[in-house]
Amino acid sequence: MMDLIKILEGKPKRFSILLSTYLIGIIGLIDYYIPAEIDISIFYLIPIGIVTWMIGKNSGFLASFISSCTCFIVNQEPGRNFLHPLVPYWNTLVNFCFFLLFVYLLSQIKVQLITLKKLTQTDALTGLKNRIFFQNIANNEINRARRFQEPLTLAYLDIDDFKTVNDQFGHIVGDNLLCIVGNTAINNLRKFDVFARLGGDEFAILLPKTGYEAAQAVLQRLQTMLLASMRTEGWSVTFSIGAITFINPPNSVNEMLDKVDNVMYGAKRNGKNLLLHELSIG
Repeated sequence: MMDLIKILEGKPKRFSILLSTYLIGIIGLIDYYIPAEIDISIFYLIPIGIVTWMIGKNSGFLASFISSCTCFIVNQEPGRNFLHPLVPYWNTLVNFCFFLLFVYLLSQIKVQLITLKKLTQTDALTGLKNRIFFQNIANNEINRARRFQEPLTLAYLDIDDFKTVNDQFGHIVGDNLLCIVGNTAINNLRKFDVFARLGGDEFAILLPKTGYEAAQAVLQRLQTMLLASMRTEGWSVTFSIGAITFINPPNSVNEMLDKVDNVMYGAKRNGKNLLLHELSIG
């Protein structure tokens, strides 16, 4: 089932609509030729489920209506007697209500899955990507960079004297500071860059397909904008950034993080509020 979803997600939405319409027609045709005593209305849930999951709840309701009408039409055999003339209408109504309930429940499941996925990928305080998601993305970028022989830059950012803010103004102000850092970074990085909170006051920056000079410009601009945002709030904090541009990235994300972490602590040992950027060609 998951394989089918992945295939459909890679197709245009109209493909799911055409596929669902085709399946409803096929099921209706089969339903027409088999004996009336055999009820196959449950199979209409397949096209209904496809269009609900891939397009949305309203499209699922429409598919339910079309499926119910199809089921009603193909079962109108000449000369067939019912206990009451309204029986086929009742059966159609029951099917329609069942289809609608299925659409509602399936759409709710999708909403919950999307929410759960977001929670597992997002830092609860700042709304940034968390460590787990960052490591997954970094691993994908490592594989892509090695495959296409493209540079990859990774940076570690630490807030200097963050504990002083917490001690002087309280943790609520400290939390607000972290959120401002996240928002400032997102607004001043490129769309394909990744900025994540790894924990506490430490952040990671992933710059895909970015060589040394371009990465240096991006990180200098980011540090300048972060310092400006802190001055605006009246906070005397600075930022130590350690970065490495990898020409040939290592296979391990943790190995990359350890190397960049050491560079960042080098910036702290040299007086803080520094950007140390290295080039790794190994």
